[in-house]
Amino acid sequence: MTIRIIDAFFVLALVLAVVPVASVEAGEPCCGITAIDAKTQTVSARDTKTRRTFQFKMADVAALRALKVGQAVHADFQTMKVSLQPDGAQPCCAIVNLRGPATAPTR
Repeated sequence: MTIRIIDAFFVLALVLAVVPVASVEAGEPCCGITAIDAKTQTVSARDTKTRRTFQFKMADVAALRALKVGQAVHADFQTMKVSLQPDGAQPCCAIVNLRGPATAPTR
């Protein structure tokens, strides 16, 4: 019985090693820029699905000046990084503030 379990794990490991793992594609950008503060080099954005908001810092002043309100960006909330690239590759900036979605006041 123990040998069969070991054999099953060996076969599973072999299959996982041979079968190419699908790469995680960024797909469509998740978020849009809502505000740009050139003085603090901070950009505010909102996730279009969850409506949560976040801010990220831009060290590159020239890239900051090229940004526009409404521009789409990619955000990875696991790594807390943002990419301005159309394909979501090459993160440029760190998320410095993450908030849940705004809720309406309860009456």
